[in-house]
Amino acid sequence: MVVVLVVLLAEPGSRWWSYADDAGWVDQQRPQWKSCGIADLDNVGGQCAQVYVPLDYAHPDGRTVAVAVSRVRATDPAHRRGVLLANPGGPGASGLDTVDLLGDVLSPDVRSHYDLIGFDPRGVGASGPAASCGWPVGEMTYSAGVDLAGFLHDSGQAARMAVGCLRNDPARLRQFTTRNTARDMDVIRKTLGESRISYYGVSYGTYLSAAHTISARHPPTCGTRSSD
Repeated sequence: MVVVLVVLLAEPGSRWWSYADDAGWVDQQRPQWKSCGIADLDNVGGQCAQVYVPLDYAHPDGRTVAVAVSRVRATDPAHRRGVLLANPGGPGASGLDTVDLLGDVLSPDVRSHYDLIGFDPRGVGASGPAASCGWPVGEMTYSAGVDLAGFLHDSGQAARMAVGCLRNDPARLRQFTTRNTARDMDVIRKTLGESRISYYGVSYGTYLSAAHTISARHPPTCGTRSSD
């Protein structure tokens, strides 16, 4: 498992964000915070809101997706440094409930200086969930089999699931991508009124960070730390 902690910057007017910048509503919205209705978050004073993002960033005034966002405020507001977004991995894992990071992962010093921001990536959990595709087995990982017959069986099963996922709204599901999730992170930054974000990612979350950094054409402003 790989963990990454970086600081991500967004340069106004960069090509990566120019599509969203063309839509004034992206910058004008502000989160309407309320109780999350999730016991672990509510118990630590967490709040939740929805941030609206373009479904297709090439058409920012078209359809939208509601991204569910959570916030646990810094414990030392007088010395607050900013926000820390987190992604627990996946792809497809919910990141709204971030309280698992409060004790075992993030030190009290980090918690004192940063608002902890969680979010469900588009198509996951409370963020416009994708249609059920009828996964017929109860395992997260399913082997392709040890012989040709097993490979053909499982390949056919995967193909049928893919068709089922795309059948009702293919234009929508084709926008559930890592690169769009990275764009969504910057919309979250804007709606929070922040000039930059810090980020904590685990497993797939490190890839999400790389997608943001490379596509934005900006390297992290601090080192990347990896561990097995």
